[in-house]
Amino acid sequence: MELVSLSNDGRRPNVLTLGPWYKGLSLVWDTTVVDTFVQGHYKDSARQAGFVATKAEAAKCQKYHDLQSNYHFQPVATETTGVYGKSTAPFLSGLNKKLVDVSGDPREHQ
Repeated sequence: MELVSLSNDGRRPNVLTLGPWYKGLSLVWDTTVVDTFVQGHYKDSARQAGFVATKAEAAKCQKYHDLQSNYHFQPVATETTGVYGKSTAPFLSGLNKKLVDVSGDPREHQ
C-alpha cells in the first residue's frame, strides 16, 4: 500500500508511523539508493565513502522541508556499494534497537 500525500503537491514519502517517534511527532522517512558508478557521481563517490548518499540525504531534507514542522523527517540513503549516508546509519541502528526492545527478540535486528 502506498502512503497518501502529506502535502498539497502530491509528494509521498515511503513511511509514516502511526504513533509518535521523537518529541511527540510521527516519523516520516523517504528512501533512495544512489548509483555511485554513473558518470555524474563517480568523482564525488571517489572523494569519500558515503559522500553521494549524504548528498542524497540533504536533497531529501530539502524536498520535504515543509513536513518537518509536523513530522520528524528522516532521509534514508544508501549507495549501490552498500555505504549509508551520514544520518542513515545511526537512524537504522536506533530502529533496530527499537525492534529488539519491542519484540524482546535479540535476533530481530538482523
